[in-house]
Amino acid sequence: MISVKFVLILFIMMLMSFPFIPFLMHKWSLNRNNVFFALLIILMTIPFSIIASYSYERINNEDLYDSHDD
Repeated sequence: MISVKFVLILFIMMLMSFPFIPFLMHKWSLNRNNVFFALLIILMTIPFSIIASYSYERINNEDLYDSHDD
């Protein structure tokens, strides 16, 4: 099951990458290359969001274990 944090981080990453797409559209005329770059930017956010959510879960778990040791 996909966690809510994962979806939220993915959504934020996609919103962060979105301003680059109009910039590419403005710089060059609409062609196959431009669409490829826009899709590449969106696809590149997915692995970053997976890493971010995984590291966030690990940090939370470590804090939980530290509190139990005391």
